[in-house]
Amino acid sequence: MVKEVAVIGGGAGGIFASINLAKALGAENIILLERLNRIGKKLAVTGNGQGNITNKNLSNVNYYSYNDGFFNYAISNFTNKDLIAFFEELGLVTTVKDNKVYPLSKQASSVLDLMRYKLEDLNVEVKTEFFVSSVKKEKDYFLITNGNEVIKAKKVIFACGGKSSKQFGTDGKSYDLLKPFSHKLTKLTPALVQLKTEIKDIKGLHGLRIDALVKGFVNGKFVKETAGELLFTEYGVSGPVIFQLSGHLLKNDNAKIVVDFMPNFESDKIIEILKNKQLTAPYLTDEDLFTGIINKQIGKAVIKKANSNKIEDIVKTLKAFEIKVTGSLGFDYAQVTKGGVDTTDINEKTMESKLVKGLYIVGEMLDVDGDSGGYNLQWAFSSSYLAVKDILKCKD
Repeated sequence: MVKEVAVIGGGAGGIFASINLAKALGAENIILLERLNRIGKKLAVTGNGQGNITNKNLSNVNYYSYNDGFFNYAISNFTNKDLIAFFEELGLVTTVKDNKVYPLSKQASSVLDLMRYKLEDLNVEVKTEFFVSSVKKEKDYFLITNGNEVIKAKKVIFACGGKSSKQFGTDGKSYDLLKPFSHKLTKLTPALVQLKTEIKDIKGLHGLRIDALVKGFVNGKFVKETAGELLFTEYGVSGPVIFQLSGHLLKNDNAKIVVDFMPNFESDKIIEILKNKQLTAPYLTDEDLFTGIINKQIGKAVIKKANSNKIEDIVKTLKAFEIKVTGSLGFDYAQVTKGGVDTTDINEKTMESKLVKGLYIVGEMLDVDGDSGGYNLQWAFSSSYLAVKDILKCKD
């Protein structure tokens, strides 16, 4: 039987597309293909296992692409409110913390379960352990093969994910399926990932978590700043602030972060505090100068790096502690891929290829990535929505 639509990839976007297509076209006309033995494995661990599906503060400033602005139409036409309504219809109750939207259960597995239950209710055909080895178009049909079996479909949605977290089946090999269709890739870089850095100045800080303002620079040029929790590790730095910056810094070898350990205090105020402390407690050594003000180990690291007894020099280092970035833990540890299928060859309003009629590409496979906090899942759903909408429009 020829399927109306074959969806390649059983992640968030692929499942979403399959549900909505089956509701409109009938389940017998849809097939969902997944290379692993279960669908939605990556979805089941999103948001540190708590299921952060979107963000209440949804804006185009939270998304990035070499083709800047490509994502605007999608996120404004299927918004966070639309997504929450979709899940409420499936029976999900949501809650919000720090603008991040979670299931009330705080279990990502419950998000997957409700989507899976709907697929089963609609009786959508799902083929797991189906590793697609090639996709060809012959006349008006796509032939999708795993080497032994061939699926025939009028349209195909690529929802295969990027190159991050290969344990979930997203090792980047799916990009090869698009080569016969002449689709190009932009540079692929790990994003939302831990950074490796020079460690001589932070050696004594391993395991320490602090709140700080962190700025990122590439070739001496400021690129982005973010405030929040910073974690020092044996290889460098991690934590939410690093995840937000990582993708922007790894596109170039000459990158650094600059940490402000006391972002809520101006330099002049800190200088005043420290000089008063010297007057009232002259018995304190320089090494103990920050005791009671900031973490003692941070204070020691700052004074050592400043290499000066002058309060002004020490405070300057405290407010701008430079750490050179040397790399990252790579795609295996990255939550997202920065870069992907060049979106100049994709219709931003439909996610259909401009090169091949009937071929759609959605989600992380495209050169679009978002900040941490539910933005990447929202993109998967929003882009899939446009593909589904266009396919249904073509059927009218």
